[in-house]
Amino acid sequence: VHTTHETAGTFYYAVTTVHGGVENRTSFSAANSLASPVAETVADPLPVLVWQSPSGRGRVYTQFLDLAGYNPTFGAAGEQDYVYAYNYALLQPDPANCPGETLPASLPLYLYLQGWGGRYEVDDASPYWCAVALNGDDPWQTWYYGHSASYDYRQEDAFADSGPIVNFSEQRLLRAIYDTLRSPAVAIDPQRVFVYGQSMGGSGALALGLRYPNVFAAAHAGEPMTNFRTAGDGGGVDWRGDVDWKWGSTAANLPIQNRGRYAGHLAAYDGLGVWNWQNHQAQLSGRRADDTAFISLDHGTLDTVLEWTTQGRPAYQPFYLSRRPFSGATVDADHTWLGFAGLGPTMADVNWTGPFYGFQAVRDETLPGLTYGSGSAAVPPSGPAEYNHTLEWSASWNAWD
Repeated sequence: VHTTHETAGTFYYAVTTVHGGVENRTSFSAANSLASPVAETVADPLPVLVWQSPSGRGRVYTQFLDLAGYNPTFGAAGEQDYVYAYNYALLQPDPANCPGETLPASLPLYLYLQGWGGRYEVDDASPYWCAVALNGDDPWQTWYYGHSASYDYRQEDAFADSGPIVNFSEQRLLRAIYDTLRSPAVAIDPQRVFVYGQSMGGSGALALGLRYPNVFAAAHAGEPMTNFRTAGDGGGVDWRGDVDWKWGSTAANLPIQNRGRYAGHLAAYDGLGVWNWQNHQAQLSGRRADDTAFISLDHGTLDTVLEWTTQGRPAYQPFYLSRRPFSGATVDADHTWLGFAGLGPTMADVNWTGPFYGFQAVRDETLPGLTYGSGSAAVPPSGPAEYNHTLEWSASWNAWD
């Protein structure tokens, strides 16, 4: 649907047809065009509620993207379908999971990101905590980042050879959070918004935590990718073949462009190569002057899917060099959910009420960037290790001092 970008006016709409790649804009049937114009003014669009669970706590929304600022050929390779509508699920907690079995006046929100091939889920049994869950979606596995704004993805057996590579997936996720924050049906505390996931989901959570401290109070990344360019160099799964058709080759290193409501502070990095931007190990120290959310992460030392040798082991020293608040852990495990093993004491699950100290951590509060503590393992880790797990600080949500 092409909508006007004028401030206000009256406009006609029609259903057009395309034949041989040419759109017919001159001849319409009476049933498929307006006989009189519609008076319109520009407004901030809302998602469409398309499904609701019997309990009313689970809902699915569809976002319709503006074709003028999006590449609708993505996801339509070999077909003529234009992809510009994306779903996500919003799940309200069961009051039984809240103190006094009553929903508080405002709730925390966490964005949950599935692993590769996973989709958003609607399950009335979750969330398990007194928090609203937003289950994001990335149906074409962009690793929750984005794709080219100009390349025609309907070409088969090819990869993007033109840019910029735009953060379309990040925009959709952040837009879902924004729409939830302004929804009259769910009162969310904007200071208590979190993100977590495992594998591809952990990779997205790590990127969002590093880039959007203006949205997230904290992020947990379970076994995330930390440098896409080296994935597979250690003999594990080579994921570069999964993303180069979306982002372009490592040799081309196409420029990025960060767009969206919350991305203004990232404009200084527009033009950087996408494979450099997705090298979080380097970005940690390279963007030391930038704020981040609190980040926790964990990796399995036996992991060959997102291999330990190139993604896990090299990640922890860069966090020290970044001088930012973080905690982490490495565990003798394969590629699997490690719980929230990386969370340190001030951010851990408290009394089984949820991670991030029962979702009580807040966004606009200065946190200590603790490095090379004597209670932490050496870097890089050579096996099971913990980082910043023996240091606790007093915070507004855990004010012991």
